[in-house]
Amino acid sequence: MVATYIQRRILPKELQLSPVYIAPLNGIGILAYHILKQAGVLVQGFIDNDPSLQGERVCDTLILSPQQAIEAHKNATVIICSAKSRHAIKDQLEAIGVGSIIFSDSLLTSENVKASLSAAKNTVFPAAPERISLGEFDERFVMDEKLLEQPDAFLFENLVVCVTERCNLRCKDCSTLMQYYKHQEDIPLEEITHSFDMLFKTARYSKRINIQGGEPLLYHSLPDLVRHIGAKKVCRQLYVMTNGTIIPSHELLTAMQESDCGLDMNIYPGYEKKADEIERLCQEYQIDYRIKFDRDDWIDMRKFVDGRDWTESKLQQHFSDCQSYCVYLYRGHLYYCAFTAHARRLGAIPDDDLDSIDCTREIKIQLLIHFLVENKPVPSCRYCSGVNYSHGDRVMVAAQAKKTLPYPKFQ
Repeated sequence: MVATYIQRRILPKELQLSPVYIAPLNGIGILAYHILKQAGVLVQGFIDNDPSLQGERVCDTLILSPQQAIEAHKNATVIICSAKSRHAIKDQLEAIGVGSIIFSDSLLTSENVKASLSAAKNTVFPAAPERISLGEFDERFVMDEKLLEQPDAFLFENLVVCVTERCNLRCKDCSTLMQYYKHQEDIPLEEITHSFDMLFKTARYSKRINIQGGEPLLYHSLPDLVRHIGAKKVCRQLYVMTNGTIIPSHELLTAMQESDCGLDMNIYPGYEKKADEIERLCQEYQIDYRIKFDRDDWIDMRKFVDGRDWTESKLQQHFSDCQSYCVYLYRGHLYYCAFTAHARRLGAIPDDDLDSIDCTREIKIQLLIHFLVENKPVPSCRYCSGVNYSHGDRVMVAAQAKKTLPYPKFQ
């Protein structure tokens, strides 16, 4: 059996129904162009603010200013291929009337990069070499390529390990359904480590593992879990995800430093007070960190719906349109996403063995492949609105509920 890589990313419909541009002209943009070309998507051109590039050609397409692109195609979809400047670019494009904007993350799976990297490297471009450097992709994906060549290797793109339902905020639009818990609990460390170890007796590797909650910095056993996962050497990136309202302890920072674990912070409006101190500590302990000041509206996602009367074809289309890309380890079971895990825990939806894989015992690789690779919906999909980053309704960032919210029960 050849290696199997989790890859549930479906090209958004916008890329097939409207003219497509890539912004800006850089290495990720060139790579995205070749990934889209392989998928049969016609890219109209690149968008860049640099006047010296505008009017030049790359990949047989023109480099245009943002205004030129929107004048040529008012209904264009723009793929933003920048990590550091994505929100500034998004704001600029929205200000001139671009209605459909997609971030490139969903295109950059290891399979896609592996298939398109050679063509990207051979691209002739008019810009300065430092803007088009693709060297990072050699280093980033060399481990994945080696693992993909191994027989019986099962690899994850992104695995979430949920450690607690407790949170010091009560965001009414939390996508992990924490706003519905009356009694929030920690998951015992032994339960997490046992199911994690059982999972990775079958799975070989994950590009990234995120430790999440709730708010994981409330979890007292977090240093021990970080050390446990770090010692397994089963991921390229390990991160603790936090809302940035709690100062990490010396014990946790030391464990993260020893385990090469980073801190990923989403800072919400009104909760910025501790961000500078957390950043200082990360620098002091030499911990990789990411800070995102979440100013944009949230996408309203993973809401309860009643799809019990949906046909199988409608259910399949609903599943295919969903852009939820993580796999979720929670209370000894592996789920497609957080909605399934927590809706089931809350008792909002019926228990169904087809919604998860039991990770408390030995897992056969054929079961993982059947569950996660064959792109088939699970029963809980009938009760979830799904995730759509392009066309979901917008809601206020981190709007707080005064009390636990009620939820429907489809029993």
